[in-house]
Amino acid sequence: MFWLFILFASLALNADLTLSVSQGQFASYHIAVMPFQGEDVALMDVSTIIRSNLQDSVYFKPISQKNHIEDTIIYPKPPTFSWWKSQRTQYVLSGSVNLVGDMFVIEYILWDTYSRIPSLKGKLRVSSTEWRRASHVISDQIHKHIVGFDSCFDTQIAFIHEIHSRGKATKQLAIMDQDGGNIRVLTPVKSHVMTPIFSPSTNLLAFTSFTKTVPKVYFIDLNTGNVTFLKSFPGMTYAPRFSPDGSRLIFSGSKHMESNIYTFNLKTKKVTRLTNNNRVETSPCYSPDSKKIVFTSGTTSQPHLFIMNADGSGRRQLTTQRGGYSAADWSPDGEHIAFTK
Repeated sequence: MFWLFILFASLALNADLTLSVSQGQFASYHIAVMPFQGEDVALMDVSTIIRSNLQDSVYFKPISQKNHIEDTIIYPKPPTFSWWKSQRTQYVLSGSVNLVGDMFVIEYILWDTYSRIPSLKGKLRVSSTEWRRASHVISDQIHKHIVGFDSCFDTQIAFIHEIHSRGKATKQLAIMDQDGGNIRVLTPVKSHVMTPIFSPSTNLLAFTSFTKTVPKVYFIDLNTGNVTFLKSFPGMTYAPRFSPDGSRLIFSGSKHMESNIYTFNLKTKKVTRLTNNNRVETSPCYSPDSKKIVFTSGTTSQPHLFIMNADGSGRRQLTTQRGGYSAADWSPDGEHIAFTK
């Protein structure tokens, strides 16, 4: 090893090194998602959801069902490896859905066609209403096992469901799976909802509602459906955001014709004021490490972006060009801030 190093060093001293870098190549994993045995009887299209999820990932290229070399695979028997390998399919997923008592058992095996062994196995017990989520969970497990990091198939999206009737519009709070399925409306028809945000650590979802004409921050427990409002602040409250650990809520509060930024400790119920200005200060958002807060400040027609420390100190302006800035948010690595103008 020593002499090889000396030889390499000698060559490096007597010759110029030329390094040519070309564009990298990215290859997706070819995977066949077989129909799960019994899913047609149970009316649970598990395999279709998994196939669709993986199709949405750049890391996978699911084989179209019409191009499957085998139509079905009796679970838990293995596929015909040589057939799939000849098609350059690296993985084959098979599974079953069975009713056991009052619960459904979903089992699956991810086969590696090159090593001819199971690469991943799993079993989930779910109710008849949970099979879609089980499909997303299996998709996440496959993604993590093959690619090496988490995906977001088992996530939900909160949004505003707007209804127009007789010239009036109502805005209800709703959630759905990340693929657009399983839509649920959570608030009454007479509500007028804005700015929903999930807690990163609990089952709470915070939002602003004008149900009683004055905007207030509300919380809804996604497990129980219970709705409560932020009682610790006497005036208007709006634009809620959770801290990255979910322990605090940051929001805008307005009283005595002033709008400033406050935090609410979900455990102690204590409200702390962070800003004290005669401007409209709103849309606060914590940085991923909770050390900084970005927010908007200024007149209602010309707000600018500002940044400050988590305790309200170190305030400085980020934007100077004319225009209304709003809805600022941090990138996951904390290096960039996205906003609307």
